[in-house]
Amino acid sequence: MTTNPPILTYTLEEILSRLDQKIEKQFTEVNQKMDRQFAEVNQKMEKQFTEVNKKLEIIDGRLNK
Repeated sequence: MTTNPPILTYTLEEILSRLDQKIEKQFTEVNQKMDRQFAEVNQKMEKQFTEVNKKLEIIDGRLNK
């Protein structure tokens, strides 16, 4: 005795709606990852700018002696 799997039928509207939801979820995930990466890059850049500014102040102080 074999059983056939149930036949699933969806309307085009349902398929497109599900696809839209999946795409929206993926965009949200990508945007969150990008936001985190931009935050990390900005922190690193701010740190480097601070270090460069300190070095420039030291050099400027030595030149003005």
